[in-house]
Amino acid sequence: MGRIMAKKETSREKTLTLLEKNRGTYISGEEIAEQLQISRNSVWKAVRALRKEGYKIAAATNKGYCLTVENDILSVQGIRSYLRMPASGVSAEPEIFVYEEIASTNLTAKEFALQGAAHGTVVIAERQTAGAGRASGSFFSPEGGLYMSIIIRPDARGIKPYTEEAASSVAQAINEVCGVMPVVQNTGDLILNGKKICGILTESGGEIETGMVHYLVIGIGIHFNTPAAAFPQKLRGTCGSIFPELSAAAGTKPADATRNRLAAEIINRMLL
Repeated sequence: MGRIMAKKETSREKTLTLLEKNRGTYISGEEIAEQLQISRNSVWKAVRALRKEGYKIAAATNKGYCLTVENDILSVQGIRSYLRMPASGVSAEPEIFVYEEIASTNLTAKEFALQGAAHGTVVIAERQTAGAGRASGSFFSPEGGLYMSIIIRPDARGIKPYTEEAASSVAQAINEVCGVMPVVQNTGDLILNGKKICGILTESGGEIETGMVHYLVIGIGIHFNTPAAAFPQKLRGTCGSIFPELSAAAGTKPADATRNRLAAEIINRMLL
């Protein structure tokens, strides 16, 4: 398990932020160095490190570096490049934690909430080993999905039907980013082409004696590009993905439909 966020941004993280904001466009090493106030050598080392992590970064003489549009690695920097913040009840951009693998984003978010994490804090994972579903069930969470939890402090907005609101926000975000509109069923399930592509689970923490709710954690699990064959046999008839074939070249997936952009759009809609 590895958390991909530091309190103080490194040269690698600063470079990734700038490349994400200019995705698909070349930016010279000199300009990167000047904007970030780092050396050209630091830029080169940052690009090399990002490439080792799987980022596709093109380089051309007299043009510089370009983060190609097909990149879809979840990162704090990639998500922040699409945020429209600050939002209502949030004094600044929300704190975002991105993990490669985690047991459950809801579980980690609840731990953060108990430690005093602010309204709007977001926990995101590439995959979960113990994703939670409703009625004490589990949520299949392989690589290729988007698994996120948002901490809500009820005193910031008041008690509302959060699961229904979240389902509507997520459906609209999917439509905006992916060009398809899922149907909301059973309060927190999103259905596309007859199959469940998203589940939403809201959990709370508070005082039994007073009935006061101190925090809510809204968990959102989206099967973004999980191939049909990757689902367990028992789920193949009922569960699917937004892009089961993951083929931008074939026209089934817009080039700019990435998990970073979708995560940001969900955050934008839920915290605005």
